[in-house]
Amino acid sequence: MRIVQLSMDGFGVFNNVTITDLPDGLILFLGDNEVGKSTLHGFVHTVLFGYPKSRSGEKYYPPLNGGSAGGRLQLDTDTRGLVTVARTDGPKGGTVTLTFEDGDTGSGSALEKILGGTNQTMFQNLYGFSLTELQSIETLTSEEVRDVIYGASLGTGLRTLTDARKRLNKRMVHLFKSGGSKPEMNVRLKDLEESRKQL
Repeated sequence: MRIVQLSMDGFGVFNNVTITDLPDGLILFLGDNEVGKSTLHGFVHTVLFGYPKSRSGEKYYPPLNGGSAGGRLQLDTDTRGLVTVARTDGPKGGTVTLTFEDGDTGSGSALEKILGGTNQTMFQNLYGFSLTELQSIETLTSEEVRDVIYGASLGTGLRTLTDARKRLNKRMVHLFKSGGSKPEMNVRLKDLEESRKQL
């Protein structure tokens, strides 16, 4: 998935601004202080993951120069072709609507599928980090982020080591639990002990 177009109806200093034909690869936005580079970063983050809650401490970008709060990202995806993700400000992160190339529409659950399991934390630390986060290396130490990096290097995608550990632990507890009576091995060990007593 890659972003090919941004359309900001009203977001921070931007009003009715569209950036088109974004190429493949690394894209750099250069400009003087206070021209809107961080706002542009915040826009992408907001459209994908929602407007921040008032108590979250994340920066909120009201439309300072008019326009309706929100905008659209056009994504080029492997599975659904071009997808337009539109978000407007409102409760619970705002209203998100997806429009697919074939005319179908979708909502938040469809966006989660397109993002392939990438959540807000992963996005902020791996794909859309700001200068502040780049200067603060400790943002890359969370177990979840490390797992994604391992997954990418091993070719397992977003199947993280944390998820694998959880599945293995759940299976182990299902098989055997110290002091347990219901897991399969506990039942069989009890039967074995009874047989030994009888012998």
